[in-house]
This record gives sequence, structure tokens and C-alpha cells, in this order.
Amino acid sequence: MIDCLQAFGEPPQLSVRFMSSGTPVQLLMRLPVPPSKFFAPLNVNGPDFFRRWKTLEGKEAQKTFKLKTSPLPPPEVERVAAEGLRLAVLRGVDPNTANFVMAGWIVTKGHAQPQSDEASVLMRLEINATAGMCRTSVRAISAELVSSVVGLVESQLAVPGA
Repeated sequence: MIDCLQAFGEPPQLSVRFMSSGTPVQLLMRLPVPPSKFFAPLNVNGPDFFRRWKTLEGKEAQKTFKLKTSPLPPPEVERVAAEGLRLAVLRGVDPNTANFVMAGWIVTKGHAQPQSDEASVLMRLEINATAGMCRTSVRAISAELVSSVVGLVESQLAVPGA
């Protein structure tokens, strides 16, 4: 079992050292453990979402990309959010029904209080169906975590290499 001690962006590394024919060898391997492995869905209402959003002001990353599927089907967003990122899709929070709002919290051992503002991972997907574009905005306490989540979303919803 792997425990998360604090928010992170890049997956953890495993260093293996051994001797081969009398020569020391060191292998450095990234574990296939994205930060979303430690997320839990956070079901909050609109006012609580935007209160948390404001609390994390200045701790945001945005990325605009071309969607691989336009218009973006809600089941695809729910699959990426719920199964991949372990975030709750919050319906009715954004007045534009083409946009998606998601929330979760990072489960860390012995640090941030569960479901606290400090542990929040918040995301908005603003969809321009006409242009087939999406702007992802993510806020969380750690810049590395925010950057990683933006990358994970882009890897699932964007046209590869565009």
C-alpha cells in the first residue's frame, strides 16, 4: 500500500541499487502513480465551491486545447472526472450548461484535514463547442499538483499533438 504524505505533481521515483559483476548499478524508475490516485470526490454546492475557489486564488493553472471530440459528451467528462481523476462532477454550479465544474480533495496521511479548503482540488472546463476548444482551470494548494492535473485532463480530452 502507498500512502500520500503531501500533494505532489510528478509521480514518485523508486531508486534501486545493486551490484552487477562487481560494478554498482543504480536504476531510477518513476512509479505509475499519478496524484489523482489519492483524490476523493468532494460533493459541494455552488456557493461552497466558489468560496473554496476564491480561497485558492493565485494557485491556478489554465490550459486551452482542441478537443478530440466536439461537442464534448457529458458521459466522456464524467468518465474522465469520476474514473480517471476521482473528482465529483458538480451539476448546476456553472450557469453555462456546456461547462463542467468538478471538485475533489487530496487524501494525505497526517496532514490536511479531510475535505478541508487546503486539501481541495477544484476544476472548471469551459467548452467552446463552435470552435471545438476547451479551457481547463485547476486550483489546488500545490503548483506542481495543479500542473499535473491540467496535464492529465489534456491527455484524456485533447487532440493528441495539437
